[in-house]
Amino acid sequence: MSDPLLDEENKYKKRKSKTAVAGQLTRWWRSVRNEVIVFGLLFVFMLHKPPVNSSDAWRIDLFSEYIPPHPWYSHLLKSRQELGFEDEPEPPDLWDNPDSEGWVSCLERNSNYTLPEKSTGYVQIFLEGGLNQQRIGICNAVAVARILNATLLLPEFDVNPVWQDTSTFADIFDVGYFIDQLENEVRVETQLPVGLSWSTREYYSSAFRENRVKNAPMRASAKWYLENVLPLLQTYGIVAIAPFSHRLTFDGLPDDIQRLRCRVNYQALKFVPAIHNVGDLIINRLRTGWPTSANSFQSIDEELDSVFEEEQRRIGFRKLRSSRAALPPRRPATSAKNSTMHEEFGEKNPISVELDDLPQEKYVALHLRFDKDMVAHSKCDYGGGRAQRIALDSYRSFAWPEGVSSNSESDKLRQNGKCPLTPEEVGLLLAGIGFTKNTRLYLATYKVYGGEERMTPLREMFPLIVNKTSLATAKELSYFTGHSTRLAALDYHVSLHADVFVSASAGNMYNVLAGHRAFVGVKKTIKPYPQMLASILSDRSISWDEFRRQVAELHSNRTGALRFRRAGQSIYTYPAPDCMCQQDDEQQKEDQQQKFRLLEDARHRINDDDSDNIFEGAEDEDDT
Repeated sequence: MSDPLLDEENKYKKRKSKTAVAGQLTRWWRSVRNEVIVFGLLFVFMLHKPPVNSSDAWRIDLFSEYIPPHPWYSHLLKSRQELGFEDEPEPPDLWDNPDSEGWVSCLERNSNYTLPEKSTGYVQIFLEGGLNQQRIGICNAVAVARILNATLLLPEFDVNPVWQDTSTFADIFDVGYFIDQLENEVRVETQLPVGLSWSTREYYSSAFRENRVKNAPMRASAKWYLENVLPLLQTYGIVAIAPFSHRLTFDGLPDDIQRLRCRVNYQALKFVPAIHNVGDLIINRLRTGWPTSANSFQSIDEELDSVFEEEQRRIGFRKLRSSRAALPPRRPATSAKNSTMHEEFGEKNPISVELDDLPQEKYVALHLRFDKDMVAHSKCDYGGGRAQRIALDSYRSFAWPEGVSSNSESDKLRQNGKCPLTPEEVGLLLAGIGFTKNTRLYLATYKVYGGEERMTPLREMFPLIVNKTSLATAKELSYFTGHSTRLAALDYHVSLHADVFVSASAGNMYNVLAGHRAFVGVKKTIKPYPQMLASILSDRSISWDEFRRQVAELHSNRTGALRFRRAGQSIYTYPAPDCMCQQDDEQQKEDQQQKFRLLEDARHRINDDDSDNIFEGAEDEDDT
């Protein structure tokens, strides 16, 4: 039998304990209730986002990294509209290429060079970075293998910690073609012999290895490789070099080595058919003004049918053929653009050939370089408020653990031309140069930081903006989904063949493409002048007429004219004079006459074939 006094004491203790807990909760609530109420009210405000131009837009600042930005230069757009410049025609020389002054590609091999019978060993390269950094690394790797008389193992791509792309060399470039193009100059193998199969990325990352070269200096000389790497090759039979980006000099190398680098870049590195065929498809849709929505595309057969019907309508025959099989093959020479494209990349895309006779609209390829990676690394402020600054600081600590700190002097960075141009600023630049709302703009960009709101001013100035996803179906792009390097390769292909290429900020893509476009014919490539543009835009009272005059004058000599490489400059940006040579006037005239003869011959062949074979049905109908 329980003791009544003891039971009463236990009940008292329980009541006291509950009272103590309740007191603690009360005191805690009194200490935090103000903060809870404030954040609750802010959460309610956040559920109803105000318009971008609303004075209450600050409410989004506390919660969203992507604050819909205010247009910074609405006064310029208003002035442009008031002065009637929105409907002004293009300048007559807007699409003209710079004068090549007779300079053409020149990559002849040294006929006296023979590949030594015995290799000194294997060179293994691990490449970091994106597509263009990897492309430069491959060219340098071939050159280093040639200097060392070594066998190059097909370079391996590191997985970028940000993009997480697992694409390999074989996913981007045609391996067989690469090896065949270099067979008389450098030995290239796709895998190591069994005795060296231990040499893997994991092997070198797990501990110190004597045959790994980690200290190659930036832009190392040929002498450095001969003195520091060749002995390791002779000792171990294999050497791994990592890091390798920009580890070979541009100066003091024999002409053979310089031209070898260009042969790799411009000839041996051919994209796999999955990339250049889809690239050709996008180019043709750009040039023929096809629908800009992927939903409007049907099957490839239906697309070819529509192309065929348009071709027949233009020729003027009333009856269409019942089968495309009767159409004689077009020779690439009938189209200068497509002949260049397919001579370079080999295998022909049938759609490209069918479109030769259709109107060829011009387009601008625009590389915005306004992704999160670029914005974070620049340390510039774009009006995102405290939440955006915190988010970008967090991103920097992840992407660059070695340290890229934030910067409070954003205005100074912008005035010094160190801030990436926003889509709005790029739109004003293009409009100032003379491009209009009728200009077809291909957006060669992976992702724009800030989303669609950030793109709004650019789209309002240039409504004919398209990109990969608006010009190709999801099925056609299936090979690229989730692979940033493959997407970059597709953009590279489309940008290479654009009538005008513009990169909003300097970087590897601009550097490599500017050199490639100069090498294949000195194509117009506009390089913005961000420092001077920032100075012009800082004048809030400037009229559109004056802005346009200053921008056009400022960029008149920044259109990709051929420039000779100077000491220290990259051969991949300035291929002349190392990889180009100048023809005399007589040779230029002979080449022009030869092109004219080929074009006339192709036209006559098509006309003869058409009259003999193609339109018999139309003639029968006329007789009836």
